[in-house]
Amino acid sequence: MRKLSSMSRQTAASVLASGTRDGQEVRMQTGRLNAASVADHTPERALPGIARAAASAVTSAATRPREGNMSGKLLNSEPLYVQLRVALSRRIASGDWKPGETIPNELDLAKEYGLSAGTVRKALDWMEEAKLISRQQGRGTFVTDPASKEATRRFNRLREASGAILRVEAHMIAISTSPASKTEAARLDMEPQQHVTRMSKLASAQGRPIMFEQIAVPTDLFPMLAANEGAQSPCYDLLEFAQRSGVLIGRGDERISIGAAEGEVASHLGVTPGTPLIVLDRTIRTIENRPAEWRMAWCNLGPHHYLAELS
Repeated sequence: MRKLSSMSRQTAASVLASGTRDGQEVRMQTGRLNAASVADHTPERALPGIARAAASAVTSAATRPREGNMSGKLLNSEPLYVQLRVALSRRIASGDWKPGETIPNELDLAKEYGLSAGTVRKALDWMEEAKLISRQQGRGTFVTDPASKEATRRFNRLREASGAILRVEAHMIAISTSPASKTEAARLDMEPQQHVTRMSKLASAQGRPIMFEQIAVPTDLFPMLAANEGAQSPCYDLLEFAQRSGVLIGRGDERISIGAAEGEVASHLGVTPGTPLIVLDRTIRTIENRPAEWRMAWCNLGPHHYLAELS
């Protein structure tokens, strides 16, 4: 198991909590799995049921927009429940199963894919842990709505003194698309010639600016953002654009430190250069562990606070 890197050398305070996913440690868990673009690999052993589902998805993709992208190329290096959860996650990402809808029960899925009920249950257990689905006794299994209150809490950690979620008004300052810088390419696991869409945002609470954000996302994951280059709207929300782009968002890590306000950060937040600020350095990944967003945020929270939930 890979050990977390030490933060002790940093001059700023850091908060780091660990979680695990498929046997790998991750930094502070900014949200339970509910995300990720379902990567472009298909279930493993050539089981008849999975092969049929793959072929069906390819046929549907030709006639229905945003349908699953099952390639029919079967891998043989992963357990069957992993193959199945990829196939089922694809159906959610493609819009085949929409938020709030029920999905077939374990026995029906077992018949459809030619697998045992135990294998299906293991795949669904993972999907529930990933917040892709929710089970309700006596009612069935439902696709999670990424716009729900519970889902939006995952990446919104700003709180009022009472502990309630801090309501903010976000304003898009700028948006542009160009080849990734070396730092962006490293943080987003991209080649430098690949394009990123960059955004600058300012969030205010109770009429006072509290957070300035600089965000970079892979353009190929969120092409609709690039279409708004130079515009001040729509205001970017990761979960909203992920849902609209057929991307499922997963875990992330966030480093929290203290830094001094400088340049445009000080200007946008209306503070004197050198003012201490909370600095948030966050990377969020898809369920297949591809970086989907790198965000730097500088916060002048005043009476408010940042909540780190450890689990």
